[in-house]
This record gives sequence, structure tokens and C-alpha cells, in this order.
Amino acid sequence: MGLSYEQIKTLAEKPGSKQHIEKAVSHENRLKFHSEKVLDQGDASPYLVEFECWIKKLLPSDKADAFLTLMQFPLYSNSLIETVQDELAKVFDSQNSSFTYEFSNDTDRADFEYYLNNYGFAKWWRENSLTEMVSNISSLLVVDMPKGDTSARPDPYTYFLPMTSLVDIGVSGDRVIYVMAQQEGDLLLVIDDTAYRLFDYTQKKVGAELLNAPHELGYTPVCFFWKTNLNKKYRFVKESPVTGSLTNLNWLIYFEIARRAMEMYASYPIDITYKEKCSYSEEKNGIKYVCDGGYLNRGEYGKVKCPSCEKNRMVGPGTHLKVPMPMSKEQANVIDAMKRISADVPSLEWAEKRRDSIWDEIYYGCTGWGGEEMTKEAVNEKQVKANYESKQNVLLRLKENLEASHRFVVSTMAALRYGSSFISADINYGNKWYLQTSYEAVDEFKTVKASGAPVYLIAEKRNQVDAVCVKGNDLYAARLDIIKQLEPWPDLSLNDCKANELDKANYQEFILKAGLSGFIMRFEREYGSIVDFGKLIDFSTKIDRIKTKLLEYASESAPKEPAEPAEAGEE
Repeated sequence: MGLSYEQIKTLAEKPGSKQHIEKAVSHENRLKFHSEKVLDQGDASPYLVEFECWIKKLLPSDKADAFLTLMQFPLYSNSLIETVQDELAKVFDSQNSSFTYEFSNDTDRADFEYYLNNYGFAKWWRENSLTEMVSNISSLLVVDMPKGDTSARPDPYTYFLPMTSLVDIGVSGDRVIYVMAQQEGDLLLVIDDTAYRLFDYTQKKVGAELLNAPHELGYTPVCFFWKTNLNKKYRFVKESPVTGSLTNLNWLIYFEIARRAMEMYASYPIDITYKEKCSYSEEKNGIKYVCDGGYLNRGEYGKVKCPSCEKNRMVGPGTHLKVPMPMSKEQANVIDAMKRISADVPSLEWAEKRRDSIWDEIYYGCTGWGGEEMTKEAVNEKQVKANYESKQNVLLRLKENLEASHRFVVSTMAALRYGSSFISADINYGNKWYLQTSYEAVDEFKTVKASGAPVYLIAEKRNQVDAVCVKGNDLYAARLDIIKQLEPWPDLSLNDCKANELDKANYQEFILKAGLSGFIMRFEREYGSIVDFGKLIDFSTKIDRIKTKLLEYASESAPKEPAEPAEAGEE
């Protein structure tokens, strides 16, 4: 049942979700402060004001001013969040992901797949999802129709609706009942389970209805991008992968700026010398002027620097302090003739280590412990397994949220475009991600092979090595798969083959294995790429034809097999 005009006016004037929306916006402002790169404070997130207040409470006023002067944009934390995003992007690169759509006829299914491809949905979804999950985690996804599109097969599209634009929202569990959002040009967008509507919203007062575009979905074509709430108290505050590290991100900036301040101190050491009374004097217009603390007081002409003191001033940047000389022989000297106070090296090193440790805490807290860092130091088998599972669990949480919103969007787009012809969409991000480095995958393969494991397990580990190497490069993956089909005994080295006397049992296959790379290069010179060759025939026939040719090359290039030694008594 759609909202009436009177209900819309009432909800716009007294929105029931105002406090929850404000809490979600406040959370997103903190996320944006660390995730969105800007070049000056004028474009920074509103959270900058709170951050500056925090610094001013921590430090004396002069040091707080110096801190904020040193804090430049883009912020140091921005690069860390960018690195986190790169790691989280692995959720889109599973080896066993699948996206299937069920329609009452194959023509509509093929048309929808073509439509999504032409729309560039996969790329759009990946890029925008990565941005939203670290900055606008509470945003909504709207599936809309082009204005005035009344064709039999319309072109629906989707976009993210930020929390900052919401006037009110009604929900039932995870389901959106209605949404009201302010648009540019003093307009109010209202979407419910019956229609898309636009109203005049001058001075935030609901006026005349300007557009009414009914839909026949039976539900509101809007969903939350993320479904995991931070807690039960905050209805619209969603838990970003970065939320748990927000406090640490503030401290990361603090320690980085503190480190830079210490570096500045190291660049400008403090020199301490004894005070000496300057005897310089000069006479102008019958008036004698003498040095007083490095200046000549010329009365109405003001103070000028003493020429003699200026000649003896410190050369280069730094701070020069002077202390009184001993008044008598009995009074102890407090300094040598000159003393220089340099930077405290241990303090500089500690500040750098502390900053780096916070960086690591944030990175691994957001992405899971494991992966690249396991190559830096020796870890035992249990640690490797725990690290792998930690990263896997992070991606599983992302997968659950992304699959739900992805499924809602494509299903709604299909329903608007094809009506009852669309039946369902199965969106599965898989669970086999590229979490190992190539070094780790190869080491694991070697370990399994050396342990005498069954051949099928060795083959599985080899496949993992291949998957890590190609990392979603379809062309490279296709080429690698063909080469794998062509190589005799792919899990055995040449020495293994000799040890098992395979070089004697099938000499031609052995020569093919030994010179496979060269034979493939020759084949491609003569017939073109092994990937493009035989595209119109089935894969099995293609492999047989290529291998037959490679064996011919092997026969041509192979040295003659050594003759068996004659038996005793034979001539």
C-alpha cells in the first residue's frame, strides 16, 4: 500500500527516523575522514572539526596549533585505507564464483546477460562497492527507471543513495518500506511499493506532485547496501570493515604527526653558549647608542639590530640559547664553552616503530591476519592455518553482505525489464580466494609432493599454484590450462621421470616434456596462438591436434635412442 499525500507531508515534517539517520551520517563522516582523499581542509569530512577538538584537548594550545599546521591533506591514513581496499577486493576474485539467472525462456535470459554486460554492471558494482564499504556503509541501493520510459522492455539502472540525502525512511526488519530523499533543485523523491514520485520541496515543504511513475514489483525497489548492523541500538549504522579501527586511525595520524615534529626538532638542534656583554656603540647626531641585548634603541627611530651581534649570530637554522657566565671562580661552570642538544635518537626510533605497529594493527584488523606478512618471518603450520582462516573469515563476512545486495539489485532490474518472465537470480561469490602468495603456494606444493602424498592431492596443490599465478587473468588462465593438458606427466620433474624410467618407456613423450616451451613457440609461429587455435572445435579435439603436432616436432628434434648393449656371445 503506497503512501498517501498527507502521510508524505506528515513524515517530511516530523520524520520518525531522524535520530537514527543522524547517527548513521555521523559514523560515515568518521569513515570518510580517513578514506576519502582531499587536497585541503575545506573539502574534508565534517569529522575534521571533532578531530581538531580532540587534538586541542590532548595538547597545550601552542603544541596543538603546531600539530594542526603539520597535519596536511591528503591525510596519512588515506593511503592505508586504500591498501585495505585493495586487499578486500579479493572478495570479487573467487575461483568458484557463479552468477546465474533463471527465466521462463532462454531468449530473455540471454538478453539480460547481454544487457548487464553492455551496462558494465560488473565493473560498476566492484568499483562502487569497494568505495561504499569504507566510506558510505549505510547507503541505500535504488533501482530506478529512466524518466518517461514506457517501452515494453525498459532500461532500469541502479545507484547508491547516501544517508545524507534522506529525509525519512521506513523499514520492517531488513526490508525498506519507503524512502524519502531530498534531491537537487528543491525536489523530494519518494519511493514505495507502488511508485516512484517527485514532489516540489521548496523551503523543505512538500508541495505539488511533479512525477508519478507506477511500478508493478509489489515491493519497494530500494535496499540497504550492507545488512550487518553495528549493534541493535543503532538501526541504520552498518558495520564497515573499517569501523573497528576508527580509534586506531586517529592515533595513527597523531603518531605520524608527532614523528614529523620530532624530525623537525632533529633538523633544528639547540645550541647553548654563555652570554657576553657586547661593547658595540655608535654615535649619530651627537647621540651615543650602545648595544642592549642585541639591539640599539634609537628612540623615536625605533630599535635596530646590533651590527656586532649580527656578525656573531648562529649560522643556519636552529635555536640559540644563552646562559649567564660564572660570576666567580668558585661558581661551577654549567656548560662547556658551547653545548649542542641534538635529537634523541631512541625517541625518534620509538615514534616510528609505534606508528608502524598501529599501521599493522589497522591493516590486519581490517583484512585478517595472514597472506603477504607470513613470508616475513617463520611461522609454524598451526599459525599458517589460523592466519589463512582469519583472512577467509573477513572475506566471508563481505561475501554475505555483497551477495544479498547484489542479488536484490539484479533481480529488481530483471523484474522491471522482463516482468513475469524473470524467475530468480543465484548470486554466489564463491569461497576460493587468492589468499596465498605465489611463494607460499609453490612451497606448499613442494611440501605435499615431498611427503609422498597421493597423486590427486599433488594435482590439487598444483592447481592452486596455477590459480595464484593467473589471479583472474582469463587469457593467461586459458593458456595455462592448455599447456597443462599438453605436458606429459605434469606433476613430475624430468629427474622424477628418469627415476621412474619413463624416458625409456615412452621416449617421445619424454622429449616432448623436456622441450615443451620450444615446441609451443614453434607451433605458434606456424599456426598462431594456442588459445585461438581451434576455437570452432571441441576442446578435446583441439588438444589432440596440437599434441600430435608437438610430438612430430619432438620426433624431428630428438636424438636417436641409445642402442641396447649386445648380449654376450652375440655378434
